[in-house]
Amino acid sequence: MINDLTDSLSDVQTSLFADDSCVFKSGKDLKSITKKVQDNLNEISNWCDQWGFKISQEKTISVVFTHRKHDKITLNINGHNDRK
Repeated sequence: MINDLTDSLSDVQTSLFADDSCVFKSGKDLKSITKKVQDNLNEISNWCDQWGFKISQEKTISVVFTHRKHDKITLNINGHNDRK
């Protein structure tokens, strides 16, 4: 069942291991990448709601790797972001 999660995602890469997952995207336009990742996080949230999975807000984080200076990026799941 968890392997079906990736069927609802688009234009991102994923890694699944047991009940852990990772969604990632690379490119040059950070704003576009952020939007695509957020759109897919919304899809993950919808999929989890549909199948009765609960996302652990405490264990969910986002990481941005870049050589450039960037504004603060906020990604969220169910209205909660990982920035404290």
